[in-house]
Amino acid sequence: FPEPFKTASAAIRSGLPLRVRGRVDGTEEGKKMLAEEIRAVSESDRGAVATAPPEDPFGAPRPTAHTFRIRIRDHGDLEKQLATLRTLCVEFRGPVPLYLHVLLPEREVVVRARELSVRPDPSLIGQVEELLGTGSVTVEYARRA
Repeated sequence: FPEPFKTASAAIRSGLPLRVRGRVDGTEEGKKMLAEEIRAVSESDRGAVATAPPEDPFGAPRPTAHTFRIRIRDHGDLEKQLATLRTLCVEFRGPVPLYLHVLLPEREVVVRARELSVRPDPSLIGQVEELLGTGSVTVEYARRA
C-alpha cells in the first residue's frame, strides 16, 4: 500500500475534504493521480476574502493576492465547466496560483493548476461567478512585510 495512503488513512476515512499533492500520470488506460502527500483541508485553508481589502488609512502597503480559488460543483457538466474556466483563466493569466476545488457528492478534491496562474481581476471574478454562482471564487490576500 503506497506510503501517502498509509500516513493519511485516518484523514481519508474521516470524510473531510482532502488536499492531495502529487502528479498526474498519463497512460493508455487514462490519467491517474499519483499522490505524494495527502492531508485533511483545515478550516484556515477554506476561509478567505473574495474582494480586495480596503486601502490602509495609515499608508501601509496594499495586501497582495497570493491564492485564487474556484469551487466547482459537479452537476454532470463538469468537463464543459472546466473548459470554459480554462478559457477565462487563460484570458486573465497572471502571477497568482490557481486552485480548483471540485465538490463531488462525497468528497472535495483540491487541484493546483500548476500550468496556469491568474490575475485576480474583478472582471474574471464576475465572469466565473456568473458561470458557477456567487461565492464560487475566493481570493486570499497577504500583506507584504
